[in-house]
Amino acid sequence: MYPRVLQRLSGSLVMVYAQPWLTVKDARSRLRRIPPANATSVFVLHVGIVESLPRVYPIIVRKVVNRFPIRRLRHRLNEFESKLIVVTKKRGSWISREHYGRYLKETVINAKKRLNPDEIILVNVFHVGRFVESRRPGTNRNITLLNQEIERRSKELGVRYLDANSVFDDTMFLADRVHLNAAGHLMLAKLLQEAIEDQREIKANAPL
Repeated sequence: MYPRVLQRLSGSLVMVYAQPWLTVKDARSRLRRIPPANATSVFVLHVGIVESLPRVYPIIVRKVVNRFPIRRLRHRLNEFESKLIVVTKKRGSWISREHYGRYLKETVINAKKRLNPDEIILVNVFHVGRFVESRRPGTNRNITLLNQEIERRSKELGVRYLDANSVFDDTMFLADRVHLNAAGHLMLAKLLQEAIEDQREIKANAPL
């Protein structure tokens, strides 16, 4: 994972809080369970791909399906939803742009209060490849909308916005064009390290 690569590159301790199908609402909830810290160097938030996926199941059903213990049946339920999305031409994502932005803002505010980080970085969402888009048409449109909201909220909250999506290409992903390969993890770690170093340089050169 890129946090481990970042730890190796920077020589700093990197802690990760993640789970399968992590949403920004989940991140907000999980942050409340993290023990408060007097000082944290950097807080990085990178979520959004799940919220971008078009859905026909209600959210509560969607989450039950995602956590269903029998993989074969879980896959069949996902396949069925994909077919329904194509047939019904539903393009809406799990969450509205407004609600996504609200949860994003609450997460950042709580991170500032609980962790007191020197810097906060919001990483935008990677667009998916043709395979996912063909099965979940509308995903990339939704990703674009959420990325616009991430950028807007980063300016509003005075935190760093990292446009990683514009840097990555197909060579940095696995065949599903969703998960990063080794080259992708290395690239994202380097982008984060550069962003952290740039921000520290700006602060060091700022007039007193």
